[in-house]
Amino acid sequence: QGTKLFTFSHWGKTSRSANDTIAVSAVQDEFEDLGNGWYRASCTLTIPDEISLLRSFEIAKVQGNWNSLEIRKHHIRLLSDSITSAKYVDDMALKMLADDQADSMANLKDLKRKEMQEITLKNEKQELEEKLAGLKDLELIRRRVNELIVEIQDLEIQEKNCKSNYDYEVNNPFNYVCHIQTTYNGWFCHYDYSGSFPTIRMYPSSSGAGGKWKFNKISQEYYTIQTTYNGWFCHYDYSGSFPTVRMYSSSSGAGGKWQLNKVDQKYHTIQTTYNGWFWNYDYSGSFPTTRMKPSSSNPWQLVKTEEQVNDEIEKSRQAWQKITELLKQKRDLLYVSRQILSAGDQEKEAWEKRLDQVISLLTQLQIEINTLNTDFLKFISNSHVKPQVMPEVAKDDNDLVTQGALLGFL
Repeated sequence: QGTKLFTFSHWGKTSRSANDTIAVSAVQDEFEDLGNGWYRASCTLTIPDEISLLRSFEIAKVQGNWNSLEIRKHHIRLLSDSITSAKYVDDMALKMLADDQADSMANLKDLKRKEMQEITLKNEKQELEEKLAGLKDLELIRRRVNELIVEIQDLEIQEKNCKSNYDYEVNNPFNYVCHIQTTYNGWFCHYDYSGSFPTIRMYPSSSGAGGKWKFNKISQEYYTIQTTYNGWFCHYDYSGSFPTVRMYSSSSGAGGKWQLNKVDQKYHTIQTTYNGWFWNYDYSGSFPTTRMKPSSSNPWQLVKTEEQVNDEIEKSRQAWQKITELLKQKRDLLYVSRQILSAGDQEKEAWEKRLDQVISLLTQLQIEINTLNTDFLKFISNSHVKPQVMPEVAKDDNDLVTQGALLGFL
């Protein structure tokens, strides 16, 4: 118990024909009991470089009372074909290469900051000069203030009218693709070609390609009505059993012009210029449609979509924006003029003193900007002429030179 029955013994030769043997040391592992009288015996050994022939298995130092040994599954397993290991550390002090680019970037940031300061000082200088120039003729400024007040009042009226016109155009259904809805039961007009000729058919829903319409202005009061389905136009037609609306590929002809009369904020009547008759919802035939009558029994609602059909909204917006900008300019000018009048001679001395300070600061700042510009241009010129060189770190007997440095800009 606790005693090895034997130890492994290994030896080898430098070649098969060599007479001398070379012992190979091994590390013996503990015997592992596998049950039923069987044990696993193993060891680990390192084969020296000079041995090319190995005696794979022998036992030595036999102990215990036993007469026979049965060996099964005897094998050698290669753990590694290389056991060479080396570790070393070389210490050296490397110098940091100069980061000229970092310096140039810092100079660029400083240059940008000073240029922004220059703009601020120039604006202040211009404002002070304008104020001081205005003090030379206060009576002229006083007359100009009175003129500006009148101009601003007129522009305020124009701005209000332009804003109202813009709001009108935004809400004007004739600037959009629309659905045409009867107030009789809320049904919608659709382009229909299922019968003997294309006409209008009423459906309870506005969805579908045939349910969208455009109103094209041809004069101050008259429009053509066009389906977006195929671009055909509505015409007054009296060729059938009763006057109705018929679709044609062209808008030309007396029956293709329509007058839309506003009943209230939401509703219109649709009237032909041919004889003055009106669109009416009709359900007396095989399907609901429109019927032309000398009077309007039910108005129509033009339900606009998001799709615009002209540039009226954009034109009104630009006109409003133009007046708004002009009004702001006049108000700003009036504000400055009133400041000049209220300041008068009391502010003159302070303005002149501040102007001298601004001119001095601006002059000094422009000198600094010119210096930074010159330095940066010089850096650009030299960066392609003088490349950085790493210092020598070591040199061996064969004059092999090793150079190295720390790159601080990475």
